[in-house]
Amino acid sequence: MCHPVVAVVLAGLTIACGNAPPSGRITGEVRYGGRLQGVLLLAVYDHFPPAGTPLATVAIENPRFPQAFALETRPGPVYVLAALDTSPDDGLRYHSRVDAGAAWPALRTPEPLRLGPAQTLRVDLDLEDPRPGLPSP
Repeated sequence: MCHPVVAVVLAGLTIACGNAPPSGRITGEVRYGGRLQGVLLLAVYDHFPPAGTPLATVAIENPRFPQAFALETRPGPVYVLAALDTSPDDGLRYHSRVDAGAAWPALRTPEPLRLGPAQTLRVDLDLEDPRPGLPSP
């Protein structure tokens, strides 16, 4: 469905009809050299720390590392997270004490990536094995 959009161009009036801005695309690969196995989860959020419904997700059964991925989402600030869910029977959730995980940008510098309309960003993630003492959501 097309909705009219009114834009002022110099002193004239232009009426244009168009769709929403094209989505952006995030591609890359997830690397992991550990021994854990499970479902590879990737999610895109527009805020950090992540909470609520992600903008985009993908679940890859039986990943083979390095595992390629692609996600499409709306333009704007984004954070990309990956986890290897070792116990998918709990509803595909990340538990930092048992699942390998990664985030981009790094957790220490949570500045978002800036994804433009019709832009493709490459993001490569290295999963880290869980460490004792990490909080579990």
